[in-house]
Amino acid sequence: MKILHLEDNPNDAELTHLSLQEAWPGCEIQTVSTSADFHAALAAGNPDVILSDFNMPSYNGIEALRYARTAVPGVPFIFLSGTIGEERALEALRCGASDYVIKDRPQRLIPAVQRALRDSELARERRATEEQMQRVQRLENLGMLAAGIAHDFNNVLAPLLMGIPLLRMRHPDPRDEKILASMENSATRGVGLVKQILGFAHGVTGGPQLIQPGHLIDEIVGMMRQTFPKTVAIEIETKNRLWAIKANPTQFHQVLLNLCVNARDAMPEGGTLTVRAETRRDGRGGDPRGTPRQLLDA
Repeated sequence: MKILHLEDNPNDAELTHLSLQEAWPGCEIQTVSTSADFHAALAAGNPDVILSDFNMPSYNGIEALRYARTAVPGVPFIFLSGTIGEERALEALRCGASDYVIKDRPQRLIPAVQRALRDSELARERRATEEQMQRVQRLENLGMLAAGIAHDFNNVLAPLLMGIPLLRMRHPDPRDEKILASMENSATRGVGLVKQILGFAHGVTGGPQLIQPGHLIDEIVGMMRQTFPKTVAIEIETKNRLWAIKANPTQFHQVLLNLCVNARDAMPEGGTLTVRAETRRDGRGGDPRGTPRQLLDA
């Protein structure tokens, strides 16, 4: 544990350090007595807790607290002072101090530090949970937006796909067929993209569902063949019919895609990327028939 102690009295600092080292053997304690040294210590790295005198000739404790709240927000700040009245104590708490301890009551120091560290950890966990919930909310919103765009895009492509057969009937010229085939291929690729976007949207907003991994693998391999460098040859091996699995399709897609991207990055000069998937019987647990187990690697 790293402790930063703002104190201008060497004797008080030594007594405080003895108490802290008894409670936390091996803890690192840095003592500073000026604003410049205090600022430099915070710039060098975040301490786990800050202890500060309230009244010092060269630095005001409230000023130190306000600077710490800006420089290292979330780090517990405890006043350890010989003179601090009720009004000043309330002001310190309003400014963000975790606690205050009177020097002639040293027995309160260790419990105060323990409580401040515990509260700080709980606050970090709460912030992490809130950030995770915000990320989930953003993904859900993104999924809804993607689904809306995909449906609109699908409505744009539908007349093209329906009109191309009619144009073939009216324009049987082979020269026109090349143009129509190109239009049809482009529209078909667009439909495939729409399916991928809808799959992403449903995967983001939904939970695990029954999926056929072979279909997702085919989609990913097709996308890789269009986007990966031509120096990387892509092969797919499926030894037997893959069983359906219950999973989040977006997560499954992302995991496999990450594996393939890592494999591509490991071959800067090119090579062969093989996606292999199969269903095996696992004979563990004494069952000679085994349990179905899907294997997937890239």
